[in-house]
Amino acid sequence: MKKIKFYLILLISPLCGTAQNWAPLGNGLEYAAFSMFADSVDNRLYIGGNFRYAFNSEDTVRVNGITAWDGNKYVALGEGNAAGNCLVICPPIRGIARFQDEIYADLQDVPSGDDIIYGIARWNGERWDSLQGGVKTSSGFAGEFYSILSMEEEILVGGLFRQAGELPANGLAIWNGNTWKAFDFPGRGFDSRICCLSRLGNDIYAAGNFIVMAEEGETKDIARFDGEKWHAVDGGIKGGLAHINAMLVFQGQLYVAGFFRQSDGNAGNKVMKLGNSGWEEVGGGIIGSNADVHAMAIHNGGLYVGGIFDQVGDGVPAQNFARWDGQRWCGFGNSFSDRVYALASLNGDLFVAGWFGYIDGKRFNGIAKWTGGDYTADCGSINRTESLEKEPISIFPNPATHTLHLGLNSLQPEGAVLAIQNAAGQLLHREELALPSGIQQYQVDVSGWPPGVYFLRLQAGERQVVLRFVKTGTG
Repeated sequence: MKKIKFYLILLISPLCGTAQNWAPLGNGLEYAAFSMFADSVDNRLYIGGNFRYAFNSEDTVRVNGITAWDGNKYVALGEGNAAGNCLVICPPIRGIARFQDEIYADLQDVPSGDDIIYGIARWNGERWDSLQGGVKTSSGFAGEFYSILSMEEEILVGGLFRQAGELPANGLAIWNGNTWKAFDFPGRGFDSRICCLSRLGNDIYAAGNFIVMAEEGETKDIARFDGEKWHAVDGGIKGGLAHINAMLVFQGQLYVAGFFRQSDGNAGNKVMKLGNSGWEEVGGGIIGSNADVHAMAIHNGGLYVGGIFDQVGDGVPAQNFARWDGQRWCGFGNSFSDRVYALASLNGDLFVAGWFGYIDGKRFNGIAKWTGGDYTADCGSINRTESLEKEPISIFPNPATHTLHLGLNSLQPEGAVLAIQNAAGQLLHREELALPSGIQQYQVDVSGWPPGVYFLRLQAGERQVVLRFVKTGTG
């Protein structure tokens, strides 16, 4: 009898980890969601797409392409992307961000008082305002805004446009809250789509779908700005149909995701990271020649990806949603009825949104919240970076409260770099070490750091090892 019960548990357990690990947000959305912005300032999740209506449990709200979930219900932000734009569906809103005290969104051709909103607008809590002419295409119609990057008292705005205000622009421009300023981007042609902006060290990275003339010559889909000039990033992205949809810094390294293939000469499939010597694959990446990654987000120390795919890594089943922890891929045993377009982490919760109507046969209408904690259905083998030695580093205690003790082992004298980042990729400690042969003891004071997950990287030449530890307590 015990054996029979054991096999019944094996058969049932995959179902226990599926749809019941997801919670609906009200009754969802009318049509697809393409973007989300987790705003920790007002604790709201802003959602953009081509839906006209958001469905609360008790009522239906006309939102016209953009809404905010306040933790209990959807609320409208004025008339949204209205004024005749939302007859059957709304033009898709693909960019939402905060600058100073206002929310910015990708509204298109919407009257605003005596002005017309072109491609980007700001919400002051009562109405949407235009941005001094907004962003436009070469034909004078609304352009598209995708992302921003903070630059002290200004923001760098990226998207698909040829004009910002009255200034010529090629997908990039600076907004200081009152006026537009030029920001040169040497893109070729009239369709430089800049989806993503990130900062790593002192450099700015722009990614998307474009051809740019960098210092090293023509390159595609990603470029680096050092404060004076644009540079190629290890040969760019290869492939005639290749493009980048998402970019962020995870565990101190730059990750890109989208549609690109190893068979076209890229280091990885649909996901890659930038190492010291160039692009590197990420544990086998995303499997499937037509797979596409639309979104990435960092949540509880892991890198989550969403898109359209069936497998990741070394054959791990994962339909449209997966997690990379720095060493291996994991799937969640879910069946999404269609694509995941957006991911966001807010106040300890992870949200997914997209074109899907169902998860595991249960209706969610395009948006859901993960409630499964650390549950995973399948994980691949650990993909450790080549280490300094068999056991190059040990850390204790883990979790740590006051002091993290390190034991470093090297067979010969060599230089190394010790770096520690938090889960968001922020560098908290960096130290250059001159390692003698043998085992050496080091200490790092972590007492002043907030509780959470941290990643320690020891780098020596081309070799590195990454370890995860937890900080508890307040000092």
